[in-house]
Amino acid sequence: MEEVLEENEVFSRIRHVEENGTGLFRATGEAGLEGIVMKRKDSRYQPGKRSWAWQKVIHWHETEVVITGYRKEDPGWLIAVEKDGRLRPGGVMELGIGRGLFLFLPRGKGGPFISGSGL
Repeated sequence: MEEVLEENEVFSRIRHVEENGTGLFRATGEAGLEGIVMKRKDSRYQPGKRSWAWQKVIHWHETEVVITGYRKEDPGWLIAVEKDGRLRPGGVMELGIGRGLFLFLPRGKGGPFISGSGL
């Protein structure tokens, strides 16, 4: 394939490292990248399927957030981050939230969230 396809603005080859994955992971963190993908050398990509042979290793970053609401249709917490004394939208937190939890949340206005906190 390397002989047939040349890199251009829409196609590029995926670079790889065969050893020293720990060093590569460290370098991607220092460069501010999200992380790396590790795979077994003998494994093949299977579209639409998850495999233990392919693993995404992420540089996790932590911050404190405020839960400001929830998304009912596709379960997720609406979150905000505090900056300069004000809450700024932070997005939706989806991981680890099951649909069953949302059966117990109150419906309608009000609910378990505190308003008028001054942030």
